[in-house]
Amino acid sequence: MAFQTIDPSSGRPLDLHPSLSAAEATAALDRAGRAQLDWAAASFAERARPLREVARLLRERKSAHAAWMAREMGKPLAQGEGESEKCAWVCEWFADEAPRLLADLPIATENRESFVAFRPLGVIFAVMPWNFPFWQVFRAAAPTLMAGNGFALKHAPNVAGCAETIATLFRDAGLPEGVFTHLPIDVDLAPLAIAHPAVRGVTLTGSERAGRAVAIEAGRQLKKSVLELGGSDPYVVLDDADLEKTAELCVASRMLNAGQVCISAKRFIVVEGVRRDFEELVLAKMAAYEMRPPLETGSRLGPLARGDLRDTLAVQVERARAGGARLALGGTAPIGRAGGTPRRSCSTCSRAIPPSTTTSLALSPPSCRHATRRRRSRWPTPRASVSAERSSRATWSADGRWRATSSKSAPVRSTISSAATRACPSGASRARATATNWAH
Repeated sequence: MAFQTIDPSSGRPLDLHPSLSAAEATAALDRAGRAQLDWAAASFAERARPLREVARLLRERKSAHAAWMAREMGKPLAQGEGESEKCAWVCEWFADEAPRLLADLPIATENRESFVAFRPLGVIFAVMPWNFPFWQVFRAAAPTLMAGNGFALKHAPNVAGCAETIATLFRDAGLPEGVFTHLPIDVDLAPLAIAHPAVRGVTLTGSERAGRAVAIEAGRQLKKSVLELGGSDPYVVLDDADLEKTAELCVASRMLNAGQVCISAKRFIVVEGVRRDFEELVLAKMAAYEMRPPLETGSRLGPLARGDLRDTLAVQVERARAGGARLALGGTAPIGRAGGTPRRSCSTCSRAIPPSTTTSLALSPPSCRHATRRRRSRWPTPRASVSAERSSRATWSADGRWRATSSKSAPVRSTISSAATRACPSGASRARATATNWAH
């Protein structure tokens, strides 16, 4: 199969990127294993040379890199250029500091000489996310390569162009062939990569669901793993805080990269004495953000990286309101040039009714709140459940059925509920899924 990238600002298809078969992936990892043996024998100075050249190219090509990020996942240009600069910095830092960090560490024992030695492991299989498509790769690849290991990258499919650009950077910088391996494989082939004898460690940045899956496979193969998973960080405001500065920092943290940052401030815990003043300041600063196309100069807020992410967020807002939350700002899925891919909407009330993304076969078809009739559908999947990634491939077709695309063809019967009916305030018995019109 191939990976289709989508412009999140418009929903238009960008490029079709080929993926590797099981045999091709195995052959690529075989080459990576052979290349790593030679790389492990190289001195720190020899390893640092291509990394410093990569840093130079990252700065030289930062505008082109920012454009890739803007097109594939909606990051504003200024943030993309800053990300490329930060990647250059991390390459130089590890090129400079690796000899010190990895030097033998003497320890006092009763023996004549005792020390801790740091030696290369082998090839590290890295599963990286889309939210920082360059930084997440380089902050893992730079120390991995300076330690004498190989690096095999499985990047998120929606930033496949960024992944190819990163591979080109290492090649142009003179890194020996196979030391950095771009491995564009479907998620189903990840266990094959983890099990490959050349792979001696696994790292992943992603969701808890993905982390559990990788940890299980790494544990089964008795291989080391490093996992950076999601979080919901609190931002605590006490009564002696400088509220103006606090509100400015908290909004900047929450709005960076359209809020798609694992370590951003997500929960605001404010003492009652300053709550009202803090809320007013935050709302004023939030309202100053204007969603604009990420390729426009001066854009600070682009679309979410994928249409299904925007749809899921819209459902969360409606559920929060139904549960008693007070809407103070915004609350509707954006429409316009930078609004993202067309959203499904109720033809009766025009409210967005997106599908819920779950890890089971229960999905929510678009309908109004009185359409409680359960329906049956057939899903072409070999598993007893549908992952969030597969669910996101579902589409609401003209004949009124949910469909999902899969490389496997074994059908599994499933019940589709109408949980999303709570998102629609009208009383129509049934609504047809329609797409909004967009002004580009």
